[in-house]
Amino acid sequence: MNDKRNIIFGRLLAIATVLGDRVFDKKVPSISSIYMDKIGREPAKTIEAIHRKLLDYAHKFGPEEIALLDMFGDQISELDMEDFDNIPLDKEYQLHYYKQKADMFVGVAEAAEIMGWTKQYVSEYRRRGLFPEPMQLLASGPIWFRQQILDYKATKESNRNS
Repeated sequence: MNDKRNIIFGRLLAIATVLGDRVFDKKVPSISSIYMDKIGREPAKTIEAIHRKLLDYAHKFGPEEIALLDMFGDQISELDMEDFDNIPLDKEYQLHYYKQKADMFVGVAEAAEIMGWTKQYVSEYRRRGLFPEPMQLLASGPIWFRQQILDYKATKESNRNS
């Protein structure tokens, strides 16, 4: 089986799940709870259904949701056209689903590492309102999309070089 295909379909499901969790009404089941098994059996048909479902909520998309949709598109563009079919996936796609979800988010420690700062410096910048708003506050602390922090760092470096 094509490993790249399993990786991409797993990543697509993860990105779509995070996007759906951000825009769906509270009573709507998550993308993964609806489509986890279906994507393994009929990947192309399932991705098309997921895409249609997400676009029904496009009116709720803000900058972070647009960034997730762009990530979704980037993954599709990496898939060879002949691999966008309904040949069943190996179970390996589930591993890539969970890996992609884990790689999308960072906490204070990871944000500090990206910025080249200490955790205390990130917390102080956040307290002063100088750091990006976290996408979620957990009991363990704030979390951000990794891309939020990478974009923030690039902006700070660009401003410094101007």
